[in-house]
Amino acid sequence: MDRTFRGFTAGFIGAILMNIWSYFSFYILNFTDIRYVDWSSIMIFGYKANSLAHLFIAQMSQLIWTGFLGVFVAFAFTLMTSRGFIFKGALFGFMASFIIYCVPALFKMNALRNVTLGTAVTDIVGGIIWGVTTVIILKYLDSREVLY
Repeated sequence: MDRTFRGFTAGFIGAILMNIWSYFSFYILNFTDIRYVDWSSIMIFGYKANSLAHLFIAQMSQLIWTGFLGVFVAFAFTLMTSRGFIFKGALFGFMASFIIYCVPALFKMNALRNVTLGTAVTDIVGGIIWGVTTVIILKYLDSREVLY
């Protein structure tokens, strides 16, 4: 498994946990009003998913996109030591959530620009969950890599 594949795998697994948090915050805590799948759906279709097919495409796109972000984390980690890797993962996750918030502002997407405090907190916590999970999985996959 090469670095790209390990990064994608780690990012994808991190995204699953991040989405579990998003669904929990939406359905159980009633804290957020926009799930990650809704962000993806609005970015792709211009509106929240209104069918199972839309929901499937939006969710898979979000998971694949976040897996892709894991590739960047994997290559960034080749440029630094593994000391404090959990903190670094949390920082990557926080920054990813912050940068992604800039997209709706730049493209004037009103459905995503005006979010509640609960949504913002959910997304930041989700980003940190993603970052920490991604680096833990990446470190595990790196340790299992056999060099020939």
